Amino acid sequence: MTEYRNVRRSKKLIRQAFANALQEKKDITKVTVKEIVERAHISKSTFYCHYQDIYAVIEEFEQEIMDLLEKNLGEYVNTEKDLMPFIDKIILTLGENEELYKMLISASVSCMFVEKLKRLCVNILMKDIKLEALAEDPKVRFTEITIIVNSIIYTVVDYFKGNINTTPVELTKIVNKILIKLIG
Repeated sequence: MTEYRNVRRSKKLIRQAFANALQEKKDITKVTVKEIVERAHISKSTFYCHYQDIYAVIEEFEQEIMDLLEKNLGEYVNTEKDLMPFIDKIILTLGENEELYKMLISASVSCMFVEKLKRLCVNILMKDIKLEALAEDPKVRFTEITIIVNSIIYTVVDYFKGNINTTPVELTKIVNKILIKLIG
C-alpha cells in the first residue's frame, strides 16, 4: 500500500512540475527532464521509473482528457437525433478541465491532441449518432461530420487560446444557434 501511495505521489509531483514548466515555456521541446526533477524534488531515476520521456507525460495528460470525453460522450450515444447535447458535452467537459486543456493547446505538440480529439468526435458521430439532417451516403456523411467537428473543435481551441472572449456555456449556445441555422 505504501509503494502505491509513493507512486501516486511521485507521478503527481512530476505532472505538476511538468505542467508548470510547460505553462512557462509554451514549448515542450524546451522542457527538460532535468528541469522537471529539480522542480519536483525527485531523482532522475524516479522520473524514468514512471515515464519514458517528456512526451510520455503529455501523452498521459492527453489520454486522461480523451478518456473523460469518451465517457461523457458515450452517455449521449444513440439518445438524440441532433448535435446539440453532443456539442454541450464536448464544450462543457473541456471547460471543466480548462487549465489542463489550455496547457495542452499552448504546447508545441497541441496539433496531435487536437487531431485525437477530432478523430474521437468524428468516430462517435459516424457510428453512433442518428442525425437525420445529414446525408445517408457514408462518404458524404463523413465529410459533413468532419466539417462540423473541425469547426467546433477549432472554435474551442480559439476559446482556450484566449482568442474568443466568452464562457463555455455562452460558447455552447452560440455554436448551437449557428448549427440550427445551418442544418436545421
